[in-house]
Amino acid sequence: MEFVYGKKERMFINTEIGCRAKCSYCYLPNLQQHQKRIDSISSHDACGFVERNPLFHRGEDGTILSIGCYSECFTETNILKTKEIIEQLMPYGNYIQLATKQEVPQSIIDAIIHHRRFEQQVIIYISIPTISAKDQLEEGTSPIRIRIRNIKRCVLNDIPVVLYIKPFIEGVTNKDIRLFMDISRNNNISVVIGERLTVMSMKNPMSASEVGEGKLSNCNNNLLYNRFINSFSKYCRCYKHSTDIIEYYRSMRKNYNDRGMDQ
Repeated sequence: MEFVYGKKERMFINTEIGCRAKCSYCYLPNLQQHQKRIDSISSHDACGFVERNPLFHRGEDGTILSIGCYSECFTETNILKTKEIIEQLMPYGNYIQLATKQEVPQSIIDAIIHHRRFEQQVIIYISIPTISAKDQLEEGTSPIRIRIRNIKRCVLNDIPVVLYIKPFIEGVTNKDIRLFMDISRNNNISVVIGERLTVMSMKNPMSASEVGEGKLSNCNNNLLYNRFINSFSKYCRCYKHSTDIIEYYRSMRKNYNDRGMDQ
């Protein structure tokens, strides 16, 4: 497993490999050789891997930078590293994604506001795959009320924030649909409803996810998942992939800039 990997369209950046949250649906235990060990590198080294990578394209239309997929961005050991990464990489103007099930520190919010090149540059995805079964499935994560507070703080500070319902867990996530809708509507935010990832079967290599260096595949594209998305789509802007929101922002900003040039 690599700390930094990806393609010119999107790169994943990790300062740790391993997570203490112990979510029962997590794909990491099936990828790690040593499940109880958390390997780490410095933020400086992580940024260096990005900056020296020939696939890294700078700028708003360049490589999307996703921080964390093999770890949690805001554990005690990772908060400072995450802050240093966004401070070092934001000046390039690339879109940056952060996903978390923990509390978003004020230091992160301050760093984003101070260093971002444009308002939508850094997007925070507040991960809530379940509400009613949180205690059973997400042992080491922050309470749902803390995650909802994250959303409200981001909205208050004009930081783009997304309700990140990933993974969609059949028979679990769908039971909380009314609660999810309340969160989205009460805060006027978009929603990403992502498929569950599992170790890829060699029988279907075309289903490989961007996450996991080709070792993971999506496994939710069924009637229940699609019904859940269709229900949400009636009330808010809803996406299947986290990068779809960035494509929306890119289009929105391009149209705005084009109108400005025409005036």
